[in-house]
This record gives sequence, C-alpha cells and structure tokens, in this order.
Amino acid sequence: EDAINDYLNDPVGNYIIQTLLSNLRTSDQADDILPRLTPSIASGYLLDPTKKRRGVFWRIVECSAKFGVGQEMVLDAMCKGFGGLSRSGGGGSGVCDVGDCIPRLLDLTNGKGEDDDADNGDDGDNNNNNEQGVGDRKKRVGRMSLDVSGARSIHHLLKFEPKICGEVLEGIVGRFDAQDLELIANDGLGSRCIMDAILNNPKRTSTPPFQKTITALLQKLLHRVVALSVERVGHHTVRNLFLALPTMDDRAMLCGELVKGLTKLNGNAIGRGIVVDCCLKEFGEDNDGGGGVWRESVKRLLERESFLRDIVGDEDNEDGDGAKKKKRKRKKKKKKGMEE
Repeated sequence: EDAINDYLNDPVGNYIIQTLLSNLRTSDQADDILPRLTPSIASGYLLDPTKKRRGVFWRIVECSAKFGVGQEMVLDAMCKGFGGLSRSGGGGSGVCDVGDCIPRLLDLTNGKGEDDDADNGDDGDNNNNNEQGVGDRKKRVGRMSLDVSGARSIHHLLKFEPKICGEVLEGIVGRFDAQDLELIANDGLGSRCIMDAILNNPKRTSTPPFQKTITALLQKLLHRVVALSVERVGHHTVRNLFLALPTMDDRAMLCGELVKGLTKLNGNAIGRGIVVDCCLKEFGEDNDGGGGVWRESVKRLLERESFLRDIVGDEDNEDGDGAKKKKRKRKKKKKKGMEE
C-alpha cells in the first residue's frame, strides 16, 4: 500500500496506476486492488481538482463498472471524500450524498451571471463570460466547460448495477436545471458521457430508476427540444430521448412540442432528420395527433432499431451477432499466434 501511495503521489507514477487499472483482466485482480485504492478516494486526494488525480478516480470507477466489483464501496468512498473536502474548505457541513457529488465531479462552468473578463483584463480563453446578455445561450455554449475525468467517471458510474444508480441519476436530473441540461446535451463530451449513458442502453433504460429519470428529463427539456433538434450535437439527445421514453404517450408529448417548431426543423438538414426519426409527418397528419398512423410508424421504427441493435450488439455487453464474430476472430488470431 505504501508503494501504491508513492505512485499516486508522483506526477508521472499515477499514470502507471491508471494503466494498471485499465489493463486488468479478471474480477479477482480488480477485487484485489480496489480496496487498496479506495482510502485515497475517501481522503479526498483523488477527488480534489487541485491535486490533478481525477484520472485515477476515473479508472477506478471504470474498473469497478467493468468487473462489477466494489461498486458500493466506491460510491461510499466518493461521498466521504467530497464530504472531507467540504469540511476542509469550510464550504459546508461535510456531509455528502451521491447526488451532491455529481455536480462537483462534472464541475460545469457555463458563465451564469458572470461578467468578470472586462474587469480582470482576461483574454477570452478562460471560462468566464464577458457578455452582458446572460440570456444569450449560444455565447454561453461556446464558453462552457466540463471536467473531462469527472464526466468520464459519471459515464461509468451510470454503468453500475441499476439498483444503485438511482442516486447518480438523481444527481444529474435533480441537481441541474433545464438550461444546464441543455448545455450538457449540446456539448460533445457531455452528450456522449452523460446523455448517451442514460438514454442509449435498452438493458438499462427498461429498469425503473432509468425510466423515472428519462421521464423527468423529458419534463425538464420539453420546451428546449426544438432548439436542441437543430444543433449538431444536441439533436442526438432528442432522437435518443424519443427512442428511450417508456410509453407512447410520452413520445406523443415530445412530438407535440416538436411539431410547434416544424418550420424551424424543416429549415435545417439536422432538423429534417429529426422530423423523420420522430415520425413528425405522420404525427401532423393524424387528426387527433398521435393517432393510429403515427403509432404504427413508431412501432416499425422501434422494431428496426431493435433489429439493428441485435446485430451489432450494445455498448456495455457486446452480445450481437457482429460482436460475436469479432470475438471469434480474435480467438482464432490468438490461437494461431500461439501455434506459430
């Protein structure tokens, strides 16, 4: 353990720990090393952004999610670590639950109410917002920032067992307002690590914690989906949200909001893609909006998506036909190399 601490404290040696964690091959190996690293999480050392060791925490969470070991232990250590940082910084009671940890991990900076550049003489490359109009979302989107290792850590926290993901999900949808969620959806890293992790895995989205979160996400983003639908990155969240919603009534609610901005959607190639993906043409043609024609179109769309997913497999468990063929090829190549 002393040797591990020496590696963690070293500015170069900590990358050896990261490489070790990312190259573990068995759950026994993970089960052996994780308890030796969690004290550094509980102390706050790996979570303190000033120490620049969050990459190690990311690899620990990734390892725990991959092998399904020590997940509750990691969450408990994370709460203790952020609690300790709050006490030492004098910024709180020192008591943190998992939901409180998520915003601190993500460290979203979007320039709300900030107008410090002109006073401080900054050159515009930092994260402060020097625009007077706080309502100008486009300027704020360009100036937002996320903690990269924190975002990747949350991505893997969302791969933990669904029954213990509830607090992580609440920390995303419950702690961020609609504007912050829109910024996250429009950011490449935020969309991939956060939104896709929630919306783009049917084996998880069918579980109660995820279904509740997806419905809450719809309620928060409902009046922003038209703007998201014409964005280069944001439209992926709208499409995935449509596919992940648990009921047809929820999808009808989403389409009802999108139809209000149909002119804007048709004026943009990305928006026209959303018109097709959400069957908005059929939705508008139904007299009652969301009638039989639209429902049949959506049903065929969902069947096609399910068929494609069965072929290529999903992100977490490569169990599709294509994935099995890749595994067989790897095994044959490895066997051939050993014979030679």
